[in-house]
Amino acid sequence: MNRNYILFILLVFLSGFAFYLVNNKTSTTIQGNDWKLATPKTNITKIFLVDRKGNDATLIKKNGTWFYNDQFKAKKDAIQNLLHTIENVKLKIRPSNNAIDFMVKSIANNGIKVVLFEEDKELITYYVGGTTNDERGTYMMKEDGNQPYVYYLPEHTGGLRVRYLPTPELWRDLTIFDWSPNEFPNQISFSYPGKKENDFVYENNTITSTHQTTISHSNLSQKNIQLFRQSFYQVGAESWINNPKLVDSLQQKQPFCKIQLNESVSYQFYPIPQYDSENNLILDKNKKPSIKKYYLLVDHKNLYLTQHRVFRSIFWGYDSFKG
Repeated sequence: MNRNYILFILLVFLSGFAFYLVNNKTSTTIQGNDWKLATPKTNITKIFLVDRKGNDATLIKKNGTWFYNDQFKAKKDAIQNLLHTIENVKLKIRPSNNAIDFMVKSIANNGIKVVLFEEDKELITYYVGGTTNDERGTYMMKEDGNQPYVYYLPEHTGGLRVRYLPTPELWRDLTIFDWSPNEFPNQISFSYPGKKENDFVYENNTITSTHQTTISHSNLSQKNIQLFRQSFYQVGAESWINNPKLVDSLQQKQPFCKIQLNESVSYQFYPIPQYDSENNLILDKNKKPSIKKYYLLVDHKNLYLTQHRVFRSIFWGYDSFKG
């Protein structure tokens, strides 16, 4: 089914739910299990989040790893925080009738719908609203519940809503390379369009140049090759950039470095020059543009902002492997 149509139906449902809440005042008596939201995280394999603005996030667990919208790995800390909240959220306050009016409006106007699944089985659905004045409690209501309540985490002093936000900034993992030496790819190539002499191909623990006489195997530094393989462990970007026009613009330019992985995945780095307050180009001690950050384009479509101090250890040249 078309994704936009699904979101439209969900927004209509949220609007209807909001109307129901506003026009059906409830008592403060706890009835049945309508206040019980905590769900064991071991049972959860999929989480769906959607807000009133149409932002949505689908988090799916595959072979022990969580993915965001079935495309990107999800941030480990964000997933851990959400699962911990889902499993340990506790009732803090049974609100008075006067408080219910305000809580209902909060959920109706700004509610986030949360649906938890075990495989294809729906476990529970509830809504997350705003926070109390002291920001120590969060308004929540079960979909089939009689009224909203205030919830909290015993060891946490802030609101919980931020953990449920369905925005890509919260969920997209910013890890670019996470290869331990034992998981390093069999083949990877580096090209530097401005300095072809630095180009090389790594394949099965051997380095080959496409622009210089290949270093004989006996002259290769195995220590440097090992350091090279260690450089790609837990290297992450500063942020993800949603800017299609900038992506198109960068693809018309020459990157500083291009990394090709097994002819299937590419990483292109574009330096970001620095300018002073008078718009003069800032130079380093070698009279070259001072570079502290790069745009990183992955697979010609996914754009990230990266820091030179984090990624400089991966920019190896061919001569770096000489013994």
